[in-house]
Amino acid sequence: SGEFRKIITQEEVDWLKDFLGWEPVLKDKDSLFLFGDARNANLDFIPDEYEWFLWLDSDDVLRNGSLLHEIGATANLNQAEAVFFNYLYQTIIEDNQIKQILIQHLRERMVRIDGEYRKIFRWFGSLHETLIQQRETKKIEDARVDVLHLSSQEVIVKNHDRNLKTLEMEVLRTKGTDPRPIYYLAKAYYDFHTPEQLQKTKKLMLMYLSPKNHERNMSGWREERCQAWEYLAEIYREEGEHNNSVKCLHNAL
Repeated sequence: SGEFRKIITQEEVDWLKDFLGWEPVLKDKDSLFLFGDARNANLDFIPDEYEWFLWLDSDDVLRNGSLLHEIGATANLNQAEAVFFNYLYQTIIEDNQIKQILIQHLRERMVRIDGEYRKIFRWFGSLHETLIQQRETKKIEDARVDVLHLSSQEVIVKNHDRNLKTLEMEVLRTKGTDPRPIYYLAKAYYDFHTPEQLQKTKKLMLMYLSPKNHERNMSGWREERCQAWEYLAEIYREEGEHNNSVKCLHNAL
């Protein structure tokens, strides 16, 4: 649908190149789908009588989903407003068994939707992998259920390119004032795990963690700041800069 698309201009590509310090993946006349806007449109169709909602993509598999009612009861008992499940984003599967997990991270999947909670969690712009909280919320993790992402290597590579463009667009749309897309773009570069992309990750993570962002109260959750320092620690470790790696881990703590 046209209402969920944005067309990129050369002027915007030039701004992004100047902001990042390298040639962006985005190009003039690229047409990008605004996943977050489309997800919000779907979210608004949920009937008012529902207490929780769970979101999955068509290539995701919910494992042990029969336990969702128990997990919801646990969340209610703990007065939680969101439940995080582990997201097995990239795995090696042989004979219908997971042999190796390459990329995994926690992701909010069950979120309160009834009454006053209706507008607490929303997707913004093109950020479609993460719900953004409108106020500080109580969150819990539950290891009894996880989400397995099923995809081919060809699709994964294609999606990485799409995700880079999507996150670059979000940095562009916010003119670099929102640290969240900067953080997510850094994570996307990290997944390539090449020396060139790790340097981009380092620069963006340091930008995300800059004192200016802390002073403006825009640096995201404490958990994300902790993870940002852990990413930097791993990059410094691979570079042999062990003192800097240890300092980053201390900052994470």
